[in-house]
Amino acid sequence: MNAPTDTLNSADARNTQRPSGWRFPTRVTAYFLILAAIAVGALAFVGLNSLNRVHDDNVATQLQRASQASSALALERMANLEIEFADDGSPQLYILESEDDLAPSPEWDSLLDTIGGANDGAANLFRFNTETNAFDRLSTTFRTPEGERAGGSLVEPGLLSEGHPAFSNLSEGVPFVGQVPVAGRLRLAYLTPVAVENSDLMGAIAIDVGFVDDINAINAEATARSVRVGGLLLLAVALIGLLVMARAFKPMHRLTEAVHNIGRSELDPETVRLTERSDEFGYLARGLVKATNTQDGLVDQATTDEVTNVHNRTALVLELERRFKNTTHGEVDPFAFMILNVGGFEGIRTSLGHEASNELLADVANNVSEVLEPGEFIARLNGGEFAVLSADETSVADHADLADRLVAAATGDFSTSAGTARTTSGVGIVRIPQQADDPTEAMRNANFALEEVRRPDRGDTVLYHPMLSTRFERRSFVLNELQQALGDDKLHMAFQPMLDREGDLVAVDTHVHWTDSMGSRVDAEEFIPAAEAGGLIDELGTWMLTAACEQIDLWTDAHTWSPLVSVDVSPAQLLNTDFVSSVAGLFERFPSAKGRLGFDLRRSATSTESIGYRTDVLAELKALGVYLSIDDFGSDGSPLQSIAELPLHQIKIGQEFVEALASGSKAVGFLNGIINIGKGQGLHVAIKGVESSSEFKTINEMNYNLIQGSLLGEPVGAEAVAETFRKRHPLFQTSKA
Repeated sequence: MNAPTDTLNSADARNTQRPSGWRFPTRVTAYFLILAAIAVGALAFVGLNSLNRVHDDNVATQLQRASQASSALALERMANLEIEFADDGSPQLYILESEDDLAPSPEWDSLLDTIGGANDGAANLFRFNTETNAFDRLSTTFRTPEGERAGGSLVEPGLLSEGHPAFSNLSEGVPFVGQVPVAGRLRLAYLTPVAVENSDLMGAIAIDVGFVDDINAINAEATARSVRVGGLLLLAVALIGLLVMARAFKPMHRLTEAVHNIGRSELDPETVRLTERSDEFGYLARGLVKATNTQDGLVDQATTDEVTNVHNRTALVLELERRFKNTTHGEVDPFAFMILNVGGFEGIRTSLGHEASNELLADVANNVSEVLEPGEFIARLNGGEFAVLSADETSVADHADLADRLVAAATGDFSTSAGTARTTSGVGIVRIPQQADDPTEAMRNANFALEEVRRPDRGDTVLYHPMLSTRFERRSFVLNELQQALGDDKLHMAFQPMLDREGDLVAVDTHVHWTDSMGSRVDAEEFIPAAEAGGLIDELGTWMLTAACEQIDLWTDAHTWSPLVSVDVSPAQLLNTDFVSSVAGLFERFPSAKGRLGFDLRRSATSTESIGYRTDVLAELKALGVYLSIDDFGSDGSPLQSIAELPLHQIKIGQEFVEALASGSKAVGFLNGIINIGKGQGLHVAIKGVESSSEFKTINEMNYNLIQGSLLGEPVGAEAVAETFRKRHPLFQTSKA
């Protein structure tokens, strides 16, 4: 928004200094001095006394109720806690069973969040540090501007020390009630000491009900009383003031409207028309114009993503709120909300670095912006995700066209200062208002649709449908059950034999499952994607690798031999910077596992855009003694160049190629071709999914190394596997006979 430069500059030339400060105050004071003094004096006397009394009563009542509510919540949530109460029900001392109970934990974080929400204020947990004679903060409900918990649930030392208003009381084991400083302001707080049974002071729990100056309810009460007392006086002032103000403050209406328009970011400086006046109104008008120019600059900064120079999340929220409020005949004008994901961005950032990944995002944003049409809107959400809104009143065909344009613009090779990066992209789509009633629901449903894009064979774009919400609920259930199963050690590992050309057992593939609380078996095909999406994959992967290494050691001790044990490894695990060192640590704990542990890499770990940043990790694993295989090679278009560029030992051909053998010689030739490709790269070739005698007969004439399938053995327990050691499978004996 531009200022009326000519008008403003000419006015400033004639009025280089602020107008004299005596004329306006003298003029107004002469009219109302006596009546205003009487009215203000009476109102101040009555109002201030009422304000102080109501303020004290309100603060005392709020803090007492907040402390009682907090103690009740603590007793309900913490089984290892006792509380001593005063006669009025206020907590005097929290008593824990053990010093170990006073430490950072998710339980404390959850309790403080609940207390803060119940009291509409904040909550903090402190532990007394005898070395520094100060209280360290263990947890808090305060949040950073990014929405993260302040301190990141880590110990923040010395936040409450000597000189703090509550320090003396807490040091003596006495609660403190009153005002405490927080970030340069005062909050109304109740701090209760925490001790361990038969022990001295250990810490403190602090709850508050907000800032001291947040007393709107009190002001309303004081104002009401003041109005009743001073009503007659104000009536007299109003009658006289009405005549004088009508003339003296005639320009105020325009300035008041201008101020409101500034608040709505809708001020057109030319509508003020008072900048040439030489009095206080002219000075104020020029100030409003300057404030508008400054505000416009600040708004641009606050709503623009500094990396891509497109709108940011704040601007998106504002635009969504505007569109949901912009109704026609009581209904939201139809449009589409989309989330565009740049596939493999996390890996690209790991491989190329922060600066180059930002260059990539800027190029993607520029490409997308160039294909947008009037009325369409783009904003960056986070990482490699962008939100895009279609124009209002668009059709399903328009939405599909926009999604196609987005995918085309965000997919391809992008040059950066650190090299070329290849991206894929996907779009989750929500139609408004049919599939969402508000911005929050639109964002959630678009994410559900985007999650579906990431599933195999789902294409580049997915339109939300209610079944996706059901699938999300199922995944959340599986994730919670998996977390419980890991904590209770309820996971089970079975082993499916893999035989060589002579029919001897040389390797096994691991299969993990558990039984959920509903009594149903949950297999890896379902819970591994849930673990990846829910952040449990590292914990699950550690359990699987540890269990496999432990079993190799057990077999070796009992039989002086163990087959190669292969474990599925997620691409997310390979991104963990500590993954290689953790594998090395397992080999130190289980020496027999070195050279006998194998990793089955899924297709997504060997896709073209992933090869660059995982080659080094895989090379380190291979050097440690890990046997590396691509699982289900050839399925879903696995890139053939990956077997040449990755440090592999073996490829495993999936069951779909075995099932295709029944279709004739063309399928046989195709499978032979894949085997020859692997052999040509010096790799072992394993064939999975052999379920019939005819399939076995056909495959047994091919140049494979290992074979596996239900015909040759189902997944079984460790003892059943051991019974087959050094025993040739009967089917091979029959075939040779």
